[in-house]
Amino acid sequence: MEGNKIFSELGGFVIYEPLFLEKYIADNKVANNDLLSHFTSSNEGDVVTGNGGIIPITGVPPDYYSFKIIEDLPPVYLVESQGWVLQVLSGEFRVTGIGYLTDVAKMTEDKSLSFFVPNGWYKLSITSYLDETGDYTFGLKLTPATGKPVFSGNMETNYGFE
Repeated sequence: MEGNKIFSELGGFVIYEPLFLEKYIADNKVANNDLLSHFTSSNEGDVVTGNGGIIPITGVPPDYYSFKIIEDLPPVYLVESQGWVLQVLSGEFRVTGIGYLTDVAKMTEDKSLSFFVPNGWYKLSITSYLDETGDYTFGLKLTPATGKPVFSGNMETNYGFE
């Protein structure tokens, strides 16, 4: 991690709710703490993503990226990916390199960016852009929802950073 930036481990990131992830690990038998294999070798990854606990951002070139909560789209952006669902249970969500899912014991708070928001359901759109200093950035636009939103996020989104 570099300041408010984080490296794209294994070509991507995961947005996750810490309490959800902790409960999922406790409730499910995951071999060797390897959630990445667990999620990609079954439909569990789709189920967890659709239920708002973990959101993957894949296909991202190796580099450092910033993440920011945004209210509006930047004037110039690369891609906006809508239809994601996030459930916040612990008053925060985190972002880390997706590679840490290969051993969740290494997925520590110091290897994640934390964002503090009220508990509840959110519609999430993820926007890729270059910020005012030219840094690769993901903008996270959270829209509170009264119940679980319908999931329609595209797992194959190309965020345009190549």
